Amino acid sequence: MEKLSQDAINSNDNEVYFNVSYSYYKDIADALNKLKEYEDLEERGLLIKLPCKVGDTVYLLSNPVNVTNFEEEYNEKDILIFECEVQSISKYKDGRNQVRLYWNNKFVGCYLTLEHFGKVIFLTREEAEKASEEENV
Repeated sequence: MEKLSQDAINSNDNEVYFNVSYSYYKDIADALNKLKEYEDLEERGLLIKLPCKVGDTVYLLSNPVNVTNFEEEYNEKDILIFECEVQSISKYKDGRNQVRLYWNNKFVGCYLTLEHFGKVIFLTREEAEKASEEENV
């Protein structure tokens, strides 16, 4: 990256403003305007920091009944790790949100929200395995 202030450091105080390019100040002004825009959106509840994006792989700790629909094969206390794909993340007018996951190209049939990240939805298999071990202790 070009060091924009280098000439200013090597000059006297009267030359500082002449040696730093106009584009430097324009870049700062643009960045501050963008920051203001994001702060305004956040203040109005229109900006959400998402833990992942649609299409990412996440790991779900769940009873297989919620994922596979094979009720007879599993005990209701069984909790397994499922590698899923994030299909959508939605926020509704009433403030609720929903994360839709797919496993083997099928919708995961339990209601999941952003609040489930770090509890039953994990970004890495290692995090899911650690949480599963703690659950079984």
